[in-house]
Formats: sequence, structure tokens, C-alpha cells
Amino acid sequence: MGEFFIAIDYDVIGNKTCYHSNIKKKRLKDVLLDYIRLQMGKGSDETPREEHDLYEITIYLDLAMDRFSSQSNCGNKGLRDGIIMYLIKGL
Repeated sequence: MGEFFIAIDYDVIGNKTCYHSNIKKKRLKDVLLDYIRLQMGKGSDETPREEHDLYEITIYLDLAMDRFSSQSNCGNKGLRDGIIMYLIKGL
């Protein structure tokens, strides 16, 4: 089945998000909501956020392992998840 991804850019100055993904658009919101649900209950992240004009987040979904992973330049998971929720709201 392979690995799926969602790459999200959030432009702080323009307050805009854009993304590209190899997931069908009609399934993208559901996948992102599943990712956010899995983050709930993991506790707070006291790591300071990084300051950028452009935040970049990539979420990977490995269906063979039934596992999400992610990377970002946010520094703080709360900031990362807030940006993801902002994108979900616009889908």
C-alpha cells in the first residue's frame, strides 16, 4: 500500500495555509482529524516554539504499520497541532 503524506505550509505574515499531498482530497480531512485525535492525551509540550515566517509540517501515514509520524519546524507540538487544525477548518 505504501506511505502517504501531507505537507503543510503556514505563512504567518499572510495568515495562509497551503498543502500538497498524495491523499485524495475527499479523505484528507478525515486523515488529519485522525492524526489530531491521536495527539490528544499525550500531555502538554513545554518546548518553546520556534519563530518563523513560514512553518512547515509534514505528516506521514504508513498504512502497512498503521502508524502516523511527523516532522516540523514549529518546535512546539501545540503550535504544530494548532496549524493543522487551522488547515482542517479551511477544508
